[in-house]
Amino acid sequence: MTNALYQLPEMAKTMTPPSLADTYEKLVNPNYGLIKMVVESCRTPEFPQLHIAAAVLSNSAYFCENKPPVVNVPLGAAGAGIDRTQCLWSTLGEAAERYCGGVYDRKSIYVSPIDALTGQVYPLHDLILYADSQYQNPSFPFQRIEDISQFSWVSGHNLFDGEPVHLPAQLVYFGLQVSNKEVLTQTVSTGLACGATLNNAITSGLREILERDVFTAMWLLKYSPVEVLMDAEFLPQLSPGVRSFLDSSCCKIKVWYLPDEFGAVTVLACVEGVHSYRLGFGAATHFSLAAACEKAIVEACHTWTWSIRFPLETVNNANDKLSTYGVSGDSKDHVSYYLAPDKREEIAFLLESKQSISATSLEQQIDETSFESVLQRIKESGRSVSWIEMTTTDVASVGLHVVKVFVSKMQPLYFGNADCYANLDERRLRELARFWNIEFPTEFNASPHPFP
Repeated sequence: MTNALYQLPEMAKTMTPPSLADTYEKLVNPNYGLIKMVVESCRTPEFPQLHIAAAVLSNSAYFCENKPPVVNVPLGAAGAGIDRTQCLWSTLGEAAERYCGGVYDRKSIYVSPIDALTGQVYPLHDLILYADSQYQNPSFPFQRIEDISQFSWVSGHNLFDGEPVHLPAQLVYFGLQVSNKEVLTQTVSTGLACGATLNNAITSGLREILERDVFTAMWLLKYSPVEVLMDAEFLPQLSPGVRSFLDSSCCKIKVWYLPDEFGAVTVLACVEGVHSYRLGFGAATHFSLAAACEKAIVEACHTWTWSIRFPLETVNNANDKLSTYGVSGDSKDHVSYYLAPDKREEIAFLLESKQSISATSLEQQIDETSFESVLQRIKESGRSVSWIEMTTTDVASVGLHVVKVFVSKMQPLYFGNADCYANLDERRLRELARFWNIEFPTEFNASPHPFP
């Protein structure tokens, strides 16, 4: 496929989307399936129209090394939707992402010093990593780029010109066993996406990078974004299911707008229980306000409903893990941390935001946007956009594509104790502080973020 702005191979041409029934039948089997089982949850009184499912995956690490992995890889996936079809597609898609994200061929990974590579190399110095004070801690788990003599690489593509680009393999694959001397940062799922076409998958991966970039910066800077009020004129753009969530008598939902320089529409949503203190967050980046609100609200309701199942000790464990330097956390820890009422003060800057705007008014202020216009602004900012095909043969056989997308100079999402794991290289944070017209803080917000 040829585009004036970006280049994709011929395989990216639009294909007939696979059917849900056929995809489910081919991927799910308790004995030899990529997915061992899918469990659909009972719907709750708070959100009776919300469908939720969870999947148990085969351990993809066995296909790489033929032995139990030294590093844990994701063995579960979940999805939600306002109908069963949307929910199951979401679950199967996330399962395919996480499965493919842990499958690699050792023969495709090569070790080399940066200066010995020919052709395009992903700009490692444009990664947003850590502050000098973090590197100086003797217990800090990550390495400076300058202290690493050689890296493990894998070949991807530059999205703008289609040319091959060398990518750091440690940031591509879950569970990849490399020397501790070349681990730059946490390997997370940001940018990993599944779609019915290559273009769909790349678009989805890019949107996730943009979403997590502004969310993480908002949290570290303690930026209070404008609250978006769902007015009567705007509500018809949302599905009946999401409108029913907003009408729930058991929960209240708040929505905020997180702008960026690239014109994407990012929304953060929060569900709070009325009769018992419980918070659930969700975020989404899209190319229209309605689409972003729809997805963010579904994600927040999913998180809130998921957290109902957490026992009390989950909250205590989260407190211990996220307050301990060097102990990595996960999304469950970050959600659990805010299930106790005594944590409200740490999140008050967001929940008690003083600015608000109606969704209709905000929609009128937002410039018309699209994947191409956002990508153009990213290119004009001097950033590189790369992607790598992650689709395994079995996933390709059902008509799905899995990719991982990388955009340089973006703020990464982290998990665990902020002093250790938050990427406190200030370059991107200062950019967004200027864009949001806020004073740069003397210290960053060290409270655990609530991102699921």
